[in-house]
Amino acid sequence: MYAQRRVAIDADDDAGTLQDKLAELGAQALVQILPRIASGAARPMPQPADGATYARKIEKNETLLDWKRPAAELERAVRASGQRPARRRVSAARR
Repeated sequence: MYAQRRVAIDADDDAGTLQDKLAELGAQALVQILPRIASGAARPMPQPADGATYARKIEKNETLLDWKRPAAELERAVRASGQRPARRRVSAARR
């Protein structure tokens, strides 16, 4: 790891807005660090293991909305799923 940046995740961010923030921040970091890497001035540092987690792939069935869940959970699920959330209704008969 040659550089580290922090980004605030706002309450109204979704997968798309967060992707845009990270892309911009990553581009800025590359512009700053690449010349230092090329000149030998930058030294890599290990990524801290503390706080690092593995995020498994989200399966399609996990994007279905269960309308029995609290509204706050549904809102977060829609924001987290990005541009194409599965907004289909899951009825008791289909479970």
